[in-house]
Amino acid sequence: MKYINMFNDILKRDNEIIHITSYGFVINKDKDKVLMVSRIFL
Repeated sequence: MKYINMFNDILKRDNEIIHITSYGFVINKDKDKVLMVSRIFL
């Protein structure tokens, strides 16, 4: 969390020191199929 205060561009690709990554998973009722969604901020 300290990087949020240190850098004002952590959500942009311009920042070469830190990036934010997030993933989401959707699983069907039978639990035999998974959809993975990723969002990577570099």
